[in-house]
Amino acid sequence: HAPAPAPTARHVRADVLKRFWDLASEREEARIDACEGLVRDLSRASDGDGDGGGGADAKDARDSARASGRDDGNDDGNDGCDDAVTYALRRLTRGLSSGRGGARQGFALALSELARGATAKLTPGQALEALDANVAPITKSTKGSEIRDIFLGRLFGAGAVARALQGGGGGSDEERARCGGDVARRARAVAMEKMHLAEPAAACVIELKSSLGVELFGTVVEREPSIREWLSADCSEKGGAETVWLACELYDALPNSVREKITCVPMTTKKTSGKKAAKAGARGDGVDWSEMFTRTHLKKISNALLEASYTHPRMHSAWEMLIREASGAGGTITLWEVTCEEGLFVSGSHQRRFLGFRVFDALLNCAEVNEIPGLFSDNFVKCLLNNLSQPDNYLHECALDCLARIIKFASNKKTSADKKIAVIAALQRQGPTRFDQITKTNAVQDLVKSLDESEVAQYLDSLFEIVTAAPQRDTDVVGTAEELESALANGAGQRRRLWALEQMAGLTSMLSKDKQVQLVQFMMYHAFYRVKNGSKKGKSALPGHLRSSTLEEPAGAVRAACATRALAMLNANIRALRASSNKDASTGGKKSDVPDLLDETTLFCRALESDANIEMCDAIPSEYAEVRSDLFNALDACEKSKSEVSHKVMPLIRVLAVLQVTDWREYTPALQDLPRCINELIAKKLKKKKDDDAPEAIDVLTDILLSLLAQPSALLRDVVEHTFKAVSGQVSKEGIQDMLRIVAGPEVGEGAEGDDDGDDDDDNDDVLMEADDSDMDDDEDEDEDDEDDEDDDEDDFGEANEAEIAAMRAAASKVMGTAGDSDSNSDSDGGMDDAAMFRIDKLLGEAFKSRQQDLRLKKNLKRATRDFKFRVISLLELYAKAQPGSPYLPGAVVTLLDATRDALGKQDPQSVQLAQRISSLINKNISHARDLPDSGDDEVTADDLQEKLKSVIVATNRGAGEGQVFNNAAGAAAAYLLRVLEAVAIHEQGGKPPAAGEEVASAQATECFREGLKMFKSKGSKLKSGFFARMFARHPALAAALLPELFGLVS
Repeated sequence: HAPAPAPTARHVRADVLKRFWDLASEREEARIDACEGLVRDLSRASDGDGDGGGGADAKDARDSARASGRDDGNDDGNDGCDDAVTYALRRLTRGLSSGRGGARQGFALALSELARGATAKLTPGQALEALDANVAPITKSTKGSEIRDIFLGRLFGAGAVARALQGGGGGSDEERARCGGDVARRARAVAMEKMHLAEPAAACVIELKSSLGVELFGTVVEREPSIREWLSADCSEKGGAETVWLACELYDALPNSVREKITCVPMTTKKTSGKKAAKAGARGDGVDWSEMFTRTHLKKISNALLEASYTHPRMHSAWEMLIREASGAGGTITLWEVTCEEGLFVSGSHQRRFLGFRVFDALLNCAEVNEIPGLFSDNFVKCLLNNLSQPDNYLHECALDCLARIIKFASNKKTSADKKIAVIAALQRQGPTRFDQITKTNAVQDLVKSLDESEVAQYLDSLFEIVTAAPQRDTDVVGTAEELESALANGAGQRRRLWALEQMAGLTSMLSKDKQVQLVQFMMYHAFYRVKNGSKKGKSALPGHLRSSTLEEPAGAVRAACATRALAMLNANIRALRASSNKDASTGGKKSDVPDLLDETTLFCRALESDANIEMCDAIPSEYAEVRSDLFNALDACEKSKSEVSHKVMPLIRVLAVLQVTDWREYTPALQDLPRCINELIAKKLKKKKDDDAPEAIDVLTDILLSLLAQPSALLRDVVEHTFKAVSGQVSKEGIQDMLRIVAGPEVGEGAEGDDDGDDDDDNDDVLMEADDSDMDDDEDEDEDDEDDEDDDEDDFGEANEAEIAAMRAAASKVMGTAGDSDSNSDSDGGMDDAAMFRIDKLLGEAFKSRQQDLRLKKNLKRATRDFKFRVISLLELYAKAQPGSPYLPGAVVTLLDATRDALGKQDPQSVQLAQRISSLINKNISHARDLPDSGDDEVTADDLQEKLKSVIVATNRGAGEGQVFNNAAGAAAAYLLRVLEAVAIHEQGGKPPAAGEEVASAQATECFREGLKMFKSKGSKLKSGFFARMFARHPALAAALLPELFGLVS
């Protein structure tokens, strides 16, 4: 007999059919109600309560089919179910592949309830058979979107059956295990086919474990090889995140034989014993999360976690699991460093960096106070700032959202004060207002204002304890004693101490005056001082908060960090004091709230050095200690003196006293003459005797200031510039000439390259003379000379290398002995064996390496020289602003113009930058000086100014490489000298400045520009008509005096 036809919609009541439409609703409540109603309807139909179909005709048709034997009882894999249940099962399994609304969720829910036994005649096994019968197969003609829907239908169906096995559903344990194995196998097949479905497939297996229980699921794992293969897969390949997630979530149910093959989870060393072991089936405990979050293990699975960014913009479940467990296992910082700081944020992938921001937000909400600084790591902050500052960046909105979440966390009332302070300090690590400037908000400042001083002080005390305490050894590190010590000095505990120091620096603006002093004393003491071994108890110069503060080893990196942070604090404090004093002056002299940390630090250092129980970590020798004593005596004299200059140089003395502690070898030689010249300045011994050849005190001070500019300390350079500005009114002509000599002088390697080669001195001198003489030629000759110089340098390098090779060969022959001792079968190498050849190669390699080091050293020295010139130019800018009536400026402008021309002639980018800086000095500072210089020891005369103006016109006529830069500087210099010349000429004649429209050009100016017009006529002149137009526009009387020459040009 033919099988009975499958029941259709006309065999089912209309109210039952409506349940299927409600199951596809997007509202979860509607789907749940529809599922409950469908189960009730099908239960009544299965129990014979009602016809369950479409009326009497349907019931008669079923009876007739059974009587005729056409109903074989095997429709759609559902043996024995009546028509309503059969129709529902077929429609539910087919509807799992539908993407309409919430169809998958609703149909999977209903299928799970039916397979659970809600109807008496359906089991999970029959539901799986219905899935095979009703879900459409994939063929070559199946479209891509249809393939996706089919795989999703299979996955939702497997998940529904897995949930149906809960609470003992599915029959006996054997039947449940067999059905569970089928579900796991189907989930693994889907994961293998589609990478983007691997995570929900793994979730299906985890749901299966929850339904079956630990014991029965372990049986499934032992029987099903596909699950064992999945768990032991290589995490470095794609899909590794699902393997990590599965292994961790299923670990407590896995037999030890399976655990041993898993590489993504460390083998648990703890074992269950006694009755529990027998009950657990020889299984160990769950995942040892403390071992899971070691750096060694996280590096094994880091690549798998990085690849999990394919779930963008959602976070993979493996990440959520690790973040959830990290806090309790103390692995927050290790997880962040290995996977994010060294992984996600060093990648060029936008998806990975987006994931990094999301991981940061999740970890910040569960991090402890001491872990928050570690989350604000360098690569994260750099990425955050870059994307915040660039609105066009792909991750700009994500960065804004991340910053908003940070501010929300810190401003939340439920966030403790310690965590709030830690976040604020981390945000201020890049600068007190950096984040506010980028985001154009006052969010960080508002957070700072909301803090209580007592809360900040309490947090600072806790940071003191972190810095001084010894770091804990990492149990994950093994090796020799030296390797263990190195790991301890560079491990997470040591980094935590450095983070605490950064936090302290960020708290400065939130601390009271007393706490700021305590902080800088803490850093200075632990950076440069210590208690002597075997010191006697008694009165100590140490403040109370430092007497019990002993810096535990390893302390090298901590001392260096303390020194850096202390100097940075002093630099910021000095600037804050200046800003506060300027503000006080404009608001009526209100007393500043900013403490003088530099003064407090100097007093603190003097007190420690006077204590017999305290010593410096790097003790100063006795001969240098005398210089330090003289420096302190000069400071005392300045404090007692009422002279104006004494108070101006006191910050310099204090800074040098502090810096001498940091590196007495570098700073002490520069300080030897400073106390003497300061004492002379205070005593107003500015004039030297006629028979005294000693330099004046102000000249010595200027030389010292110039020498200190070469130091790398930003604190020192800042104080030097302000000290020079304060004493600029007393700077002599010799001091200005020294500064000009530095700016216009040659760089390292120019004119002295051959000093090391002995006989090559004459050749280099000839090259220098040629370069100097070429200045009188045209630009073409100058370019040819430069090319020749470069060729000579290359030849020198080649000759030097050949000489070194010859020397190495001679040394090799000495090492090997005479070549004549070899036998008659020796080859062209002179009888040297392989060992000898290797030794020669080693010597040659060292020779080339030495040569390259020399070249690198010369390059660094050249860069340092140019930087030094920039710093001296800054002093000249300060001098021109502070002393606009200086009689030395007219002479300085000529020298600076020549220096601009020389720098442009070198035709390299760095020299062009130097020329632009000098040109800016002339245009923006010197050219705006007063018309009539002050009368001093060096009186400016009209004849001198005439020669200077003429030299500027001649230089302009010759031109330079970068014409625009030089012409701007030359035009500004000529206009300034012309203005000064006219004022001085009138002053020498004893007259008063003429009224507007009555000016008369001086004879000196007229003569200079008459010569300039003659140069302008020549064919090779570089003078431009704009040069003269600029002068005549500002001095119409000069144009009137030169009318004959101008008419001659026109004719």
